[in-house]
Amino acid sequence: MSIPAAPARSRVAFIGNMNNNHFAMARYLRDRGVDCTLFLFPDEISHFHPRSDTYSLDFQSWTRQLPWGSRRTFLNARADDIRVELEGFDLRVGCGLAPALCGRAGLSLDVFVPYGGDLIEETRYSNGSIRAPYVSFAASFAQRRALPLVFAVHSPPLIASYERALRKHCPLARRWSEGVPMVYAPEYARDRLAMMIERSHWGHEFQRIRESCTFMVVAHGRHVWGPHSDPSVKGNDILLAGWSLFLKQIGSLPVKLVLLEYGRDVPRSRQLVRQLGIESSVEWLPMMLRKDLMPGLLLADAVAGEFVHSWDCGGVIYEALVAQKPIIMHRAKVADAKESSALFPVFQASASEEVASQLLVLAKEPEIGRAAGKVGYDWYIENVACRGTDRYLELLLTRSVGRPA
Repeated sequence: MSIPAAPARSRVAFIGNMNNNHFAMARYLRDRGVDCTLFLFPDEISHFHPRSDTYSLDFQSWTRQLPWGSRRTFLNARADDIRVELEGFDLRVGCGLAPALCGRAGLSLDVFVPYGGDLIEETRYSNGSIRAPYVSFAASFAQRRALPLVFAVHSPPLIASYERALRKHCPLARRWSEGVPMVYAPEYARDRLAMMIERSHWGHEFQRIRESCTFMVVAHGRHVWGPHSDPSVKGNDILLAGWSLFLKQIGSLPVKLVLLEYGRDVPRSRQLVRQLGIESSVEWLPMMLRKDLMPGLLLADAVAGEFVHSWDCGGVIYEALVAQKPIIMHRAKVADAKESSALFPVFQASASEEVASQLLVLAKEPEIGRAAGKVGYDWYIENVACRGTDRYLELLLTRSVGRPA
């Protein structure tokens, strides 16, 4: 169904910006004529600030910094102050402690866009500071009380532990299972690559690496090792062992694997690189902003994702899709063939031997990777950017019925 333009004077508040999700969604809605305001919490992670995801300063005119919103500052947020900031919007969309803050002021949070911690850590009474247990308890209590009142949860299918938390805390909410459009594709169009290299911090480093090899893979996710029961474990060891096997099979072809110094277990990954003797083919770059990363993805031949848990969404995945690159990653088998065919293509791997095999295919037959990248990009635009945005327009249209002209 084609969704018409938003009703005139539609206003949407996006509260919090973990993973730059709301900044991207707001830009898609602004393209459709919606007046959006992005409210930033005081504890936003720096590389998820809007300035980290754009080469323009346009966002400054529609972004506001809140003095409260974190667990640490929760009790500083007076109900009257919250209402001053967040009243007067047709929709309120939030993550983190946005449900708790709206509830504190007697306001509704229309759409909850969870990133995980706001479902798990922010609802645990025992997760607070020993020095200020009451502050922690108050925030958790308010979050648990407000989550059941949200109208809709915007989240594609998640791993089992997150799904259980959603059923527990948001039992009556409507589920929008379309992907969250967390990457604004027009910002990173391929015809902007030269500008992106010039205006990004590490663009010339990516260009240097690209010129030094004939096959370049970027693995820009976090380095997290541990038991496979931990949903945050990425399988970095599987990738590195697979890369080592691939080097033995590819012969003299110059190849490079680019890794970022991102995550608690970077030292363990560095140690394994040394143990495997693959240092000359691995390039380490610092943790970086998305606007610095995307030129590297556009220059790469492939992107490596996760190899333990199966995800159908996330920053690494969506950034690769927007860059039109094939993704080597683990995807659990889907019983429904129709459901499986409706997903973006991946080069399946959950063991080092499979990683090596898929790398070999992409290195020797680059046209296969290019074709998969184009299909993945089209899938993202249709199923995430367009359908995800349409959900908000549908709700705005519903809410506009009976509104005075």
